[in-house]
Amino acid sequence: MKRWIKYFLIALLLPLSLLAKEDVSYTVEFEGLDDPLVLNAIKSISQLTTFKKAPPSITALRHRAEADVPEILKVLRAFGYYEPKINFCIEDNIPKARVLIFISTGPLYRIQSFILDFSSPEALAEQLCHKLELPRLGIQLGMPAKSKTIIDATSKLLTQLSENGYPLATLKDREITVDGKTHLVDVRLKVQTGPLCFFGPLEILGAKDVQEKWIRRKITWQEGSLYDSRKLQETQKKLIETGLFSGVIITPNGDCNDQGLLPLKMELAETLHRSVSGGFSYQTKFGMGLTFGWENRNVNGKGEILSIQGDITRLTHSGIIAYRIPEFKRPQQDLSTEIQALYEDIQYVYSQKAYSLTSRLERKIGQHLRFSVGGRFDRMYVTHSLDNGQFTLLQMPLYAGWADVNNILNPTSGISLDYELSPTINFNERQQIYLEQRFSQGSYFPLIKTRELLTLAQKITFASILSPQLNDIPIPERILGGTEDDLRGYGYLTVSPLRHNSDGKLRPVGGRSAIFYTFETRFRVTESLGFVPFFDLGNVWLNVLPTFHGKWRKSVGLGLRYFTFIGPLRCDIGFPLDRRPELDNWWRIFVSIGQSF
Repeated sequence: MKRWIKYFLIALLLPLSLLAKEDVSYTVEFEGLDDPLVLNAIKSISQLTTFKKAPPSITALRHRAEADVPEILKVLRAFGYYEPKINFCIEDNIPKARVLIFISTGPLYRIQSFILDFSSPEALAEQLCHKLELPRLGIQLGMPAKSKTIIDATSKLLTQLSENGYPLATLKDREITVDGKTHLVDVRLKVQTGPLCFFGPLEILGAKDVQEKWIRRKITWQEGSLYDSRKLQETQKKLIETGLFSGVIITPNGDCNDQGLLPLKMELAETLHRSVSGGFSYQTKFGMGLTFGWENRNVNGKGEILSIQGDITRLTHSGIIAYRIPEFKRPQQDLSTEIQALYEDIQYVYSQKAYSLTSRLERKIGQHLRFSVGGRFDRMYVTHSLDNGQFTLLQMPLYAGWADVNNILNPTSGISLDYELSPTINFNERQQIYLEQRFSQGSYFPLIKTRELLTLAQKITFASILSPQLNDIPIPERILGGTEDDLRGYGYLTVSPLRHNSDGKLRPVGGRSAIFYTFETRFRVTESLGFVPFFDLGNVWLNVLPTFHGKWRKSVGLGLRYFTFIGPLRCDIGFPLDRRPELDNWWRIFVSIGQSF
């Protein structure tokens, strides 16, 4: 009877003892390896470092370490160490177990020869070898024989062949010979080039609402020219950027014919061409703002864009109807026409009702340079200002810009230059002519380039209006500081020379020259969040050129950035350092999309 009681107690208490057993916590140390790149690669595949759950026993920990050994050997061989040795031991007589991995890499093997073997006539093979030099494949003799380097060279070889008329080239064999005595590696790539190909006829599939004739205008190659896969990629990019297609796939549509022409097939997936949009903004001066719009991106099946947009805030209302013809008459050239109705009530400065018609031709040259030229007709009714009146303006705005930045909405490196010139005829009693110009330069300096964690950004703007006298220029057209881009702490459009109105109060009159400078330190704390301390400096003068007399206005502030796939959401709060109680609040807040510049 006692024996049965003993067995019963063991059966009852054994599961409880297993449940009470704690998992084994441990640390891992790698010894004998000095290359941080290789060490990081090993840690990324090691079960000892990647498994978050602790093993239930020392035996399980040993199994985990044993499973790591063959994987570590693979990593070392991939980095050119073909004779590595791995040992490990586990110290479990301390409060936390300690796993020591001893790595002996052995000698580093290097590439002695890298031969391209083309199954082509001797003359052609020699020509290809000369054109596809090893440095273009990322290969230098004597470099470490890394597996990734050899595989990447193979991929680059096939890519370059497709860029030079051989899209059907394939890799027949890759021979790698390792010499254990000399620690040298010989590589031979055997390639079947296939026939020399030229662009053949193109069949377009999937175009429903977009005209095929318009699509063919986007093609970057000529039928009969030497095949170049880069032309296909350029065409795909141009079609996707129109916003009319969600997918563009271009593939061979059969074999080369006797003339070497390779037929192609383009498969398209169209997007919805009409859309409705909405959004909001906030500024201390204007309060909450709402934006709504409608757009048709495929008018007449030719990719022409008709859009209607309305913006409403507490102090402004505007509506715009715009029509845009992409690639007007030639590639990289657009024609835009806009009709706008605007009402503004800028406290302390002016109120206006305005109607305008604008047409401009925009041209892009290369990747960095763009310019535009156009005409603009304005009819203004200005009240509640120091110079009220009705004005009719005829302008010819010119613009030139050069930008070499890595991201338009969130630049972290590069330089941008912008210049605007606007000759204007004011059809008042004297029909005066004035000339407005503005130059801006932005610079972006990443201090931590690899992750874009810290960027110093600065922008300087110079503006000037050449006119016989100030009164020739309507107040809304004069230079006024204190926007979301300059002197952010001050009242909106109130940084300017001041004059007394009929009530004896000082009010902005606007100026004819200005200098604005902004400096920002952009911190990116996480993938989603960042903050931006900023400092603004500037002033506006009555003269055509800055006199540098008078007090320079300064503001400081802090911005919050939330990074999204479309760009950073921006919230800035600015404080004036030279606050004018009758014109400025203690602070101003801005909410928008994209960095301030």
